[in-house]
Amino acid sequence: MQASPGWGAVPSSAPSNCPDGSYYAADAVLERLAELDFESQPDGHEKWVAQCPAHMSNSLKLYISYGDTNPDALLLACHGEGKCSHEQITEALGMSVADLFNRDGQDDAAEEPAAPLYEPPTEKREKPKAQGEPKLIESFEFTDPTGRYLYHAERWEPGRRWNDKAGVWELSGERKSLHFRRKMPDGKTIGSGIFDRKKHADAPPHTIFNAIGVARAVADGEPVFVTEGMSAAKRLMADYEVTATSLDTGAGSEWSPYIAGQLSGAAKVYLLMDADQGGHQWVRNGIAALSGRVGELVVLHPATGMAGDDIVDHLDAGHGLDDLVEVPQASFRTPEEEWPEPPIPLETPELPKLPVHLLGPLAPIVSAVAANKQAPPEYAAWAALGAIDTVVGGQVQVNVKPGWEERQTGKFLMAFGHPSDLKSPSMEDMYDPVRKVVSEYARTVQPFLGDLEKKLPQVPPVPRAIMEDTTFETLVMEISEHGGRMALASDEGGIFKMLGGMYAGKNGGVNDEILRKGYSGAPYDYSRGGSGKRVRAHIPVVKLSMCVLAQPGFIDGIGAANPQFRKSGFLARILYAVPAPLPDYVLDDSAMPDKLVTAHERKIRALFNRFWLAPLPYEFTGAQQGAWETKDGSGAIDVRPPAPAEVWELPKSVRMDFLNFNVDIRKRTKPGGDLTDIHDWAGKLPGSLIRLAVGVTLYGDPRATTFTEESVRNAMALAPYLIEHARAVFRVMEGTDPALEPARRMIARIRSHSTYGEPFTASSINEALRQHGWWSPDRAEATWALLVRYGWVRRVEEPRGTKGGRPSIKYVARPAAYGIAENFDNPVDKAPKGGFLVFLGYIGACGNSQY
Repeated sequence: MQASPGWGAVPSSAPSNCPDGSYYAADAVLERLAELDFESQPDGHEKWVAQCPAHMSNSLKLYISYGDTNPDALLLACHGEGKCSHEQITEALGMSVADLFNRDGQDDAAEEPAAPLYEPPTEKREKPKAQGEPKLIESFEFTDPTGRYLYHAERWEPGRRWNDKAGVWELSGERKSLHFRRKMPDGKTIGSGIFDRKKHADAPPHTIFNAIGVARAVADGEPVFVTEGMSAAKRLMADYEVTATSLDTGAGSEWSPYIAGQLSGAAKVYLLMDADQGGHQWVRNGIAALSGRVGELVVLHPATGMAGDDIVDHLDAGHGLDDLVEVPQASFRTPEEEWPEPPIPLETPELPKLPVHLLGPLAPIVSAVAANKQAPPEYAAWAALGAIDTVVGGQVQVNVKPGWEERQTGKFLMAFGHPSDLKSPSMEDMYDPVRKVVSEYARTVQPFLGDLEKKLPQVPPVPRAIMEDTTFETLVMEISEHGGRMALASDEGGIFKMLGGMYAGKNGGVNDEILRKGYSGAPYDYSRGGSGKRVRAHIPVVKLSMCVLAQPGFIDGIGAANPQFRKSGFLARILYAVPAPLPDYVLDDSAMPDKLVTAHERKIRALFNRFWLAPLPYEFTGAQQGAWETKDGSGAIDVRPPAPAEVWELPKSVRMDFLNFNVDIRKRTKPGGDLTDIHDWAGKLPGSLIRLAVGVTLYGDPRATTFTEESVRNAMALAPYLIEHARAVFRVMEGTDPALEPARRMIARIRSHSTYGEPFTASSINEALRQHGWWSPDRAEATWALLVRYGWVRRVEEPRGTKGGRPSIKYVARPAAYGIAENFDNPVDKAPKGGFLVFLGYIGACGNSQY
């Protein structure tokens, strides 16, 4: 078969689809077939068979291959009933015949030689050691990005260490030493285990120096200088008025997700390395953590030429900021002759732990329940927020700005865990006071409701605030009878069965409109049934809240099985948590602190009396004047106009910060942004955080009439935690492979179809993986880049094919890819598990890096 004459003269408008800017027609055609849901499969080397899109065949009758005379011309031969022409087939694909020709990239220049590997200087400067007793030289305060104190570090010279046996400080023999300390709320300062969550429930994460300055620089598009030590950062800021920061333990610091997340989004980051091997490894890990997360990344080292020198030595020698020497990032690649560092693991990284301290007044009760039940704190936290929403009943609205109003502030909350993770007991502790006060009120007023028969259009139902698993129609009727408000609280997840199972609409639809309307505080009309049996309901305003603690199996592939779940927007309204089970279980029969239990019940009752009773069309007064409680069952009931919802506004001190936060989130949901994959969910995140701040504020003070500044800032600081958990949940719901699964499959293919020590082509591995649902040219290219960055393969050459076809990209894989054991002598700062899955957020405040 040969290409028809003249085709090559027709210009193609198809964009390049190869790394070097060239265009490979076969990839373009196969990808377009997949987009249109036509099946294709390999049929030999650079040959494929597919369903013909021109005559919509069910069988694989379209043969695709490159020509013999012109190896850059892709031939399409339809052997089906239609005997379709190239023109008909390309038209059905939305392409042109000219798109069937490979094109060379614009960059045909010879490859630049590889950058030389960085070699630290060998001549070392002798630095004098301080003499005598250790003295405190300086102290460095560490805060979160909102400016809240977390801990501080003390630098002592000469170095000292604690002798536990003697109970005294002694000389360590080092030139200096760094000690972390923390001022506690009771005024005491502690230095032992301040980062250990087992010792301190509110233990802070390791963070960066000058976190609040970094947050401002990232938001303003200003560059950030990262040094290995705090003294160097302070010196830079003092001498040059730039934004500088450092990791708290120098070159040995872990580039944790929390730390990397605070730099994410920066326009430009300078890594200022010390002139030693530790600095080399620190930069290598920093590049892996920040690549693709910041606009530009530049590595600099001192110009002194002396081993061990840092930026302070550079400045002391009379050099300026412009004299720093740039080191090409390519020089930090692994040498071709060996693999000196272990690869970054490909197992799925851990999700961040909930930063409980950001829950403010809720933190003590959440921590206590978690400790008592020995369960992850997410269960108690989500249940506590759900309980607050129940008794507030949507009676708070928020005017965020002109045109943006949260018409009700109930939240949709979901946390997942296995049956033995103690979800139900955690939920019961938080909801029991709600059930108790609602039940008590219902029993009190029930005998009196009949007295309203002549005063109201219909006798009000016995009050109800919470529903669990139910049917769709029952849910609608109950919401209608109870004034449009209801709380859904369940530890089983049956709500998903109701929406996507036997009560789903035709053609895979979902009956979630009542939930979406209830989230927004909108009206809802319902009509169902045939003639004479039609059920109708008009609900002027629906106000719902939801808290579901369920097993992960409820959502496995639910989005893929029924795409309407996500398309409708219901899933985008939920705040998710996927806590890891606690690593240890220790026998603990201690009771909950009485003061916390009593305070929780008192606050729930106060919110019930203030908010939940307000919209009822009647008022009951018991024997105790001015209250509904009664000991002997006596009292009086009468009609009254329902109270309107309260309207809150953001405090002026935080309003612009929150609006800028919202703009930042919106930008990141656009194509090319880091939140594109969850753009629907992320777009609603700022509103969800406003709702969360309402609940936290009211729990701190049930009489509050507006936000506290702290509650709003804490809510914004929870964004990175919530983003990563939402992303993980959507992957499970959509039935897609986790982010690292394609990389694991590539390594498996490399092991089975290549020989250790010998280069192999990317196409030889890609060919076998095309059948997987995740595969696409862009995804394959991204996965190869990840394997290079994680140290599993390296690119060795990129020659042209002998016939001028697609470039043959070649790689070589490390021994571990073939199951060959690798031993490392004294590795420096090995990458932590999941250490390079960076949290992305306006401000980072999630999790403890020690986990």
